[in-house]
Amino acid sequence: MEGRVLNPPKLLATAEKALETALPVSATIPEILRRLGDFGAGVLVSPPGTGKTTLVPLALADQVEGRVLVAEPRRVAARAAAARMAWLLGEEVGGLVGYSVRGDRRVSRRTRVEVVTTGLLVRRLLENAELPGVGAVLLDECHERHLDTDLALAFSAEVRATLRPELLLLAASATADSERLARLLGSGDAAEIKDVGSASIGNGESGDGPVGNGNSGGFSGSDGSDGSDGSGSSGSSGSSGSSGSSGSSGS
Repeated sequence: MEGRVLNPPKLLATAEKALETALPVSATIPEILRRLGDFGAGVLVSPPGTGKTTLVPLALADQVEGRVLVAEPRRVAARAAAARMAWLLGEEVGGLVGYSVRGDRRVSRRTRVEVVTTGLLVRRLLENAELPGVGAVLLDECHERHLDTDLALAFSAEVRATLRPELLLLAASATADSERLARLLGSGDAAEIKDVGSASIGNGESGDGPVGNGNSGGFSGSDGSDGSDGSGSSGSSGSSGSSGSSGSSGS
């Protein structure tokens, strides 16, 4: 990654050693990092079970200075992803990997990867759009067309375009419309890569495609009843906390 490789792949290597068998996304990670180094933003389409949620954030943490934020649509998914990554590293949640959801935060000064709900990411972007201390954002499960997901995509892309051009931004999904997402991210002129391992990463041409465009149904606003932290339309503040602060010991 041009100008962005800071450390050898320690976290990823530790996690891969803990796995009995290699996950399919491992073969794609060098290409993901190369594309993000070239364009700064991209769309990763990978089937369930390939390791995109657990290995890719650790690979990003090896490459950027600052914290990696991983946004999941639901609280249970955020906790589970953090627990899985921490287990692969032989750590407790709240060490190198932590999570923040509504009413429950487990992070520390050591935390390199923080898993949050998409609604909480939206609130953080509204409170401080520059996301200080964050080096990369991974928006997971982008095929779930919640309002929070679309807001997080739009806000993150705008922040990267206007305030934080060095911020790495990756949208990941099992069944996403990669061309639409790539246009929204405005990730430059690059051909879409298909069938790299069991995943593909695409970078589309810059464009102003509206968030609501596309053929995959309408929006579904989250109010928290499904385990998500809905942002709502008012943009009221949530429990974001500053990067690197000690978190609570909630379960």
